[in-house]
Amino acid sequence: MDVLSAQEYSAYRAGVVPQPEEFAAALWSVPVPMPFGSLRYSLSVVHLGGRDAVTIVDPGWASDGALERWDAFLRGQGLSLSDVRSVVVTHGHPDHAGLAVDLRDAVGAQLAWSRREQESMVAPQRGFAERARGWGLPRAELNAVLTSMSRAPEPGVPARADRVLEDGDLVAVGPYEFRALATPGHTPGHLCFVEPSHRLLLSGDHILPTVFPGIGLAPDPGEDPVQDFLVSLDAMSEYDTFDVVPGHGYRFRGLRERRLQTARHVRRRAREVADVLRREGALTAWGLAPRLTWSAGWENLRVSANLPSALMQIELYVRHAARTGE
Repeated sequence: MDVLSAQEYSAYRAGVVPQPEEFAAALWSVPVPMPFGSLRYSLSVVHLGGRDAVTIVDPGWASDGALERWDAFLRGQGLSLSDVRSVVVTHGHPDHAGLAVDLRDAVGAQLAWSRREQESMVAPQRGFAERARGWGLPRAELNAVLTSMSRAPEPGVPARADRVLEDGDLVAVGPYEFRALATPGHTPGHLCFVEPSHRLLLSGDHILPTVFPGIGLAPDPGEDPVQDFLVSLDAMSEYDTFDVVPGHGYRFRGLRERRLQTARHVRRRAREVADVLRREGALTAWGLAPRLTWSAGWENLRVSANLPSALMQIELYVRHAARTGE
């Protein structure tokens, strides 16, 4: 992969938050701090179209002072929060969509996200706590996981969009015409946005330069989010030469290399889960977890804040193995 922003890359390597940066005419990459989770910030995309013509893609976390930080950034560009007229969301996780409703309520901005994401996030079929009780944890570990999950914000924006988007819908942003690209997997209604004239891809959390995205992180993840994710990676192939503006990390070029790396990672995990199940029979997520390979090691993972996400995804890989035999 080729790094397209030296200062974003340097900030990532140093573990600090980068500076806002213009990467195309009136299009800015703006970091938003994350008060929860292992990543320090998300990256919003902002189009500064002038008075009453500002668009924000993924405005970030609804933390204390978030609206004021956005107002300060916009005032630094000769605008203000009241100039925000549209908010577009790639997916419903709080580090991307958390502030969307606050912005709409504060300035009357139009909120747009995918119909499938709205179905999944606004009316979840099964809460995370209920799922956790099926992972087979011993009582003490289950109580610790439920406590950890109660402190984390549930994915989902408790509101309906003013405009629901389908695959292929166009979103006009000043001189840019972004097309919604359905990329289910990370969440069932995740959207990327492509701009063919300027060869730009806003990838949200579907493809990232520094980490492999989690899969099925939604109250209603769909039947087989592992397979959905792999299909979505293949569907991006016609944009392999585009500049990628991700939701975390730094801007890069080299989509083909990164999506193939990501697909190999997912298929490796799918094979590993299927092999253990064939060898040892049915196991709970907790029974499977120590038999799998973890970059930080199982003993470290089992006491980390990432444990619920890991067990949630094991559950979905088991479902994938049952459906496909892989």
